[in-house]
Amino acid sequence: MVVTVVSELVASGTGLGHYVDLHQQVGDMPEAYAGIVAAGTTGYLVNVAVLAADRLTVRWRAITVGGDQ
Repeated sequence: MVVTVVSELVASGTGLGHYVDLHQQVGDMPEAYAGIVAAGTTGYLVNVAVLAADRLTVRWRAITVGGDQ
């Protein structure tokens, strides 16, 4: 996720990184911070979804990580 946003900052004309950069350059800081919060929220939700999928699909990992062997 971080790599995607940073590459959008540098090389793209679209995307969340470009959105944040554009609003930061014109001084529209509330919009720039909204983009940063959106990126953070998206990253958090993706992490929660991947961890849930991991628990559902990799049963032995949940047993060893939880300490119940």
